[in-house]
Amino acid sequence: MNINDLIDLAIKTANIPSQNKLAIRMDTASSGVSAWRRGWAVPSDKYVISLCNFAKIQPEIGLLWAASWRSEGEAQERWERMARSAETKFGFTSEAEEAA
Repeated sequence: MNINDLIDLAIKTANIPSQNKLAIRMDTASSGVSAWRRGWAVPSDKYVISLCNFAKIQPEIGLLWAASWRSEGEAQERWERMARSAETKFGFTSEAEEAA
């Protein structure tokens, strides 16, 4: 899962009409959400949890993925492996993962 998958799932699942409305509901700036989408920034854990709640997925899954987004090399690979394991345990797979 990448941040765009999580944002898209949050918007779709919570029936939020736009990214700007999502930012308002999360009490953050729309420019922040845009920065996440562009890969310029990674959301803090607070916002990852909020996105997971909107997306109706276990926050633990989002937090594991967020740790991978903040890491590189072997650490990133290990975080991704833990995140995929959590997705399997909780029965969630992102649309991007299914397509791959």
